[in-house]
Amino acid sequence: MTTEKAHSLTTTSKAVLLGVLTTLMELFGVCL
Repeated sequence: MTTEKAHSLTTTSKAVLLGVLTTLMELFGVCL
């Protein structure tokens, strides 16, 4: 695996994690 692919994968996973965290926070905000 090249470093470019690994870097893009890391960036993508970070973006996905941010999206999930944002969604969870919104859901918890609505529940609370």
